[in-house]
Amino acid sequence: RFGVGARSHLPWACRPQGAAQSSEIGPSSRKAILEMPGGHNISHKLPLVVALHGYIESGAFVSSYFDLIDSVHENGHLLLRPEGKISLTGQRYWNATDACCNTWNEEVDDVSWLTVLINEAITYHGADPEGIILVGHSNGGFMAHRMACERGDMIRAAISLAGATYSDFNDCQNTGHPNILQIHGTLDSVIQYDGGSLFGGNYPSAPQTVNYWANRSECDASL
Repeated sequence: RFGVGARSHLPWACRPQGAAQSSEIGPSSRKAILEMPGGHNISHKLPLVVALHGYIESGAFVSSYFDLIDSVHENGHLLLRPEGKISLTGQRYWNATDACCNTWNEEVDDVSWLTVLINEAITYHGADPEGIILVGHSNGGFMAHRMACERGDMIRAAISLAGATYSDFNDCQNTGHPNILQIHGTLDSVIQYDGGSLFGGNYPSAPQTVNYWANRSECDASL
């Protein structure tokens, strides 16, 4: 487990009470589900957690896997549950890095779509612009890293479970220095801890992924 750039907790307060509620947001061509605590008043800004699913999975699955639905009410935050496009062969995926997982090289701009969703949550649903947190699993972890590269000025933190950044970190745009939490099992046989390749694209090891971000953010080396 590795982290880069930890900061103090923001004083989010005024947690709403009552049953959770959900709403569809986004352009008509591609919607996503936004979960909110019951009684949420948009004048009280709440952090927004964006749950990014793994390859062939769904927003509902990854939200359940990370226990995020109950967390909406228990911890007082918004939860965005977007879903990747479905490929020509029927697999749901994110167009993240060159290693994972746009296998058919389809024209998909997930960065722009996620940006639209986040901005809509901020503008109309009381999401705190200083509290945008991406949580991704596997392909979703790769997508969280890509968002940290291209929207680093927009997000507070990116959390990746069994994902990775670009093998060539020069491909990662320097748009900001968000907090990065990289979580990876050493026995993972799908996305390997020591790095590897998928669909003809390489990805770095978990330690190298963290080192890339730590160097960019000029962090002191520590264990």
